Amino acid sequence: MRSASSVAGYFNNTEDTQRNFDDKGFFRTGDIVEQLGPRNIRIIDRKKNIFKLSQGEFVSPEPLETVYLDSPYVEQILITCGDTTLGILQTSVVAVVVPNQVLLIKWASENGVPGTK
Repeated sequence: MRSASSVAGYFNNTEDTQRNFDDKGFFRTGDIVEQLGPRNIRIIDRKKNIFKLSQGEFVSPEPLETVYLDSPYVEQILITCGDTTLGILQTSVVAVVVPNQVLLIKWASENGVPGTK
């Protein structure tokens, strides 16, 4: 990825800059994408499907995502370890969930959740 607001490299760290940026200034995110249009992509996989927590535990997010995607209430999910831009390992796993809005509203209405009627 590359944009006007992204950095050109790592400050005083040419080794990481060369490893993570190509010769045209694109940052290698590790995401594998499908291009749907000139300005529209869909993330379909990750180059490295594993991350390490601060306790030394390795986590493979794909099996977890598969379990949660079995629920009809989950439209999309991303499981990650959070922000590692400073090279600081995180202590817990983070999930970003996009719910199936239609089913969730229906469930909430049927179960008396306030504000759904």
